[in-house]
Amino acid sequence: MVIEMKPTNKKKSASMLQKNLSPLNVWAISFGCAVGWGAFIMPGTTFLPIAGPLGTIISMLISAAIMLIIGVNYHFMINHSPDAGGAFTYVRTNLSYDHGFLCSWFLAIVYISIAWANATALPLIFRYFMGKKFQFGFHYQIAGYDVYLGEALLSIFAILLIGGICYAGNRIPGIVQTVCALIMIAGIIIFFIAAVIHLSKNGFNIVPYYPPGKIPLLGMMNIIALSPWAFVGFESISHASEEFNFSTKKCLPIIIVSVLLSAFCYIALTLVAASAPKKPYGDWFSYINNLSRFTGVNSIPVFNSVETILGKSGIRFLILTIVGALFTGILGNMFVLSRLMMSMYRQNMLPSWFGHSDKKHISKNIIPFIVLISLPIPFLGRSVIGWIVDISSIGASIAYFYISLVAFKISKDEKNYIVTATGTIGMLCSVFFFMYFIIPSFSSVSTLSTESYLILVIWSVLGFIFFRYICRKDDEWRFGSSTVVWIMFLFLIFFTTSVWTRQITDTATNTVVENLQDYHNHAFDQNGISQTPEEKAHLDAFLDEQMTIIKVSQMKESTIENGLIIITLIIVFSLYAGLINRQKKTAESLVKTKNKFLSHMSHEIRTPVNSIMGLDEMILRETSDDTIRKQASEIHVAGNLVVSLVNDLLDFSLIDSGNLELAETEYDFPQMVNETIKSSRRLAKAKGLAYEVRIDQDMPRRLCGDVVRLRQVYQKLLSNAVKYTNEGKVSLIINFTKLDDETISMISSIVDTGIGISDNDKKRMTNSFEHLSDRKSLNMQNIGLGMNIIRNLLSLMKGKLEMESESGLGSNFTFTVKQKVIDWAPIGSNALQEEILPWTKETYRPLFTSPNGRILIVDDNETNLTVFKGLLKQTLLTVDTASDGYEGLKMSSKNEYDLLIIDHHMPGMDGVEMLNALRASEDNPNRKKPCISVTANAGVTARDEYLKLGFDDYMSKPVPGKFLEEMIMKYMPPEKIIAN
Repeated sequence: MVIEMKPTNKKKSASMLQKNLSPLNVWAISFGCAVGWGAFIMPGTTFLPIAGPLGTIISMLISAAIMLIIGVNYHFMINHSPDAGGAFTYVRTNLSYDHGFLCSWFLAIVYISIAWANATALPLIFRYFMGKKFQFGFHYQIAGYDVYLGEALLSIFAILLIGGICYAGNRIPGIVQTVCALIMIAGIIIFFIAAVIHLSKNGFNIVPYYPPGKIPLLGMMNIIALSPWAFVGFESISHASEEFNFSTKKCLPIIIVSVLLSAFCYIALTLVAASAPKKPYGDWFSYINNLSRFTGVNSIPVFNSVETILGKSGIRFLILTIVGALFTGILGNMFVLSRLMMSMYRQNMLPSWFGHSDKKHISKNIIPFIVLISLPIPFLGRSVIGWIVDISSIGASIAYFYISLVAFKISKDEKNYIVTATGTIGMLCSVFFFMYFIIPSFSSVSTLSTESYLILVIWSVLGFIFFRYICRKDDEWRFGSSTVVWIMFLFLIFFTTSVWTRQITDTATNTVVENLQDYHNHAFDQNGISQTPEEKAHLDAFLDEQMTIIKVSQMKESTIENGLIIITLIIVFSLYAGLINRQKKTAESLVKTKNKFLSHMSHEIRTPVNSIMGLDEMILRETSDDTIRKQASEIHVAGNLVVSLVNDLLDFSLIDSGNLELAETEYDFPQMVNETIKSSRRLAKAKGLAYEVRIDQDMPRRLCGDVVRLRQVYQKLLSNAVKYTNEGKVSLIINFTKLDDETISMISSIVDTGIGISDNDKKRMTNSFEHLSDRKSLNMQNIGLGMNIIRNLLSLMKGKLEMESESGLGSNFTFTVKQKVIDWAPIGSNALQEEILPWTKETYRPLFTSPNGRILIVDDNETNLTVFKGLLKQTLLTVDTASDGYEGLKMSSKNEYDLLIIDHHMPGMDGVEMLNALRASEDNPNRKKPCISVTANAGVTARDEYLKLGFDDYMSKPVPGKFLEEMIMKYMPPEKIIAN
């Protein structure tokens, strides 16, 4: 056996993400996902026409303020739950898995659509700057957009290149993202400075400040409503928080810098677009109103201004800047989508095919899957991609609402009033964004295209189908309980279907009206009848009026239809919820009955086990025969196993009923490890196994957490490792990562060279009472119960368990838990105690003797009384016994004792009743003497419960001899104790 303590590499196991991202890398992801190709197009084609230069600047500053408020909510949640799942993790852990799925489903379409949009924008660069060089091969049109084989291959090349960078893993994606983001921001700054210098020559004249003939406030509101589209991606760092090589508390400055730089880019490029209008137009407004007359570079105001101010060299640098923007958009969104999918896989939401990983990749298959579904996209054309990207604003609004809701919920409980306020504002703004986009004709800009509504319907239906798939494979009953999510999906499906139908009808009606108008005019011309301008205007007004009547009628009918559908859905799901609640109450009643039964069985088992183990300990003390000692030792091991199984059943019942709670205390880390490894180390020695312990020497000495439950997790995993390893080695490896000045993340791995676990059995281990099916693991009975308890304990401690195992090749169980640090002093290299072998031939010596001491033990089990007296024989105590409460009370009234040990459950008068009668008796000489409850009732809260009942302390059966002596020494008068 090898016991060593030395520094170890702090790298996580292969199944966990490595901490490779620096603050600069994280900024690049946030900024690169938020600002992409659209930042060079939208300022001149959308922002200026609806709000003008000044309106755009004001709108972008307000939008940035809103995004910073939502960013505060993200920062708050990142520090609560740093995980690759981001919003998915925050929502599922604080609301429900159903809400988590809804959030993740629409986040997925956001990230993948933006990646597709940037990939398919690459051919446009060549169209604008190089003409038709890549327009070769087959050619066709989709929704008016010309698709060429050469241009599609260009986009496919970009997808494969970025996919390869992501697949390379380690630090490469972060480095490439950082370089591209720096190129993009450098280019935009240069263009901005050039535009400012150019404007300074004209007295900074960018009039008109607002587009003439339009209401400035309405135009600014339209731009503010586009915030989710303009800034979405800044929050993507939440999916990378597991990979930070710095404290998560530093992510707020990164979010602030990212959002402010994003706002600067939009403002800067808007000023660039307005700074140098194409001649002969004298101002930006005249030029933009005539953009349809131009092609190539001159058709995009930003491109035109760069060429006008900086010439051909400026265009070359513009191409480099845009390529940087495109690559940040593709790489960043592909990266965060892979992390989101990995987190969903961890929650068993994706097929097992996604989970194959090695030491280099987060997954061998997630990135290739993203690349695979992206390859056909370039052949769909930019129009289709535009329809998909349009619904990304809805997905972002849903995610922002959920994040704000969760932040509000937690901060309210923690009395963090700042985040409570930002959570409230974030929810209100998110609802506004959502309604702005999804309701037709809310504004001239916000209405989605008809095709976008159809895509939203299809995506919602696919989400419903996938949700059904998850529910069917969900053995843990995590999904399907939230009717709100069901209603939300159905609302999106029915409402958007209705809107899509209405949009199609509007289009058809407009076509019919235009055809009637043309026919009417043609009929007049054929008959030689001329119309005056007033008559034509009157006819046009009449047709517009009729069209308005049709639209209003459709709106009313659609509203009534959707209202009735929603009411019906609410009624249906309220009935469903009622049935579920009825079943839940029945299940809760069954759980209570089961827990009562388990508690009773625990009591009934512990009582005889106490006798068995007590008698066994007496034999070990009194015999010197090696054969008898060996047999008695085996009895002791078997007895401990029975007690362990009983404890597992009690823990399971507490977990099942939701009554298991943590009790955090300060503890000495080396002492905890020494106490934890005793049992498994002895078992390993008995089996001839090497036993290795490796702990980072810099581990803080004193920590704060639930040391009882933490030790329980270690002991179960170590016990399993030794039990199912027949040759080789068992290793305990403990490292840590400093999260902040008060907290560490403790990373522990239990590695063995045992029989391992097959893929089929890994799934079966989630069942608490499942036997494993592998022929090599037939003796691994009820291992699922222990693993279920471990996972639930770690979940309570905000930790998680990762398992790597292969049948016949051993296992690696790694878990992380956060612990508060009381003392940062390192444990050093000599923290482990030397091994003490069990049941050596050394003569037993009691901890003390007390010839003048006298105690009373009350228990209805005669064998237990014999055991207690036998265990205390060499202490020289006078031990009186009583068989029930009545007898014990009678004896206590006649004799004075130093201590009373009273069993709880006894016929006639039980222990609690005896205690109450004793304390109430004014003339009883033992009225104020210490009374200790000894009982078969067990559990973390049992001691507190007995203290509340009036006992001075508590012992759970079976009671080891040493513990019994320690308890008596604690409460006996010091003058009557002679310590050995």
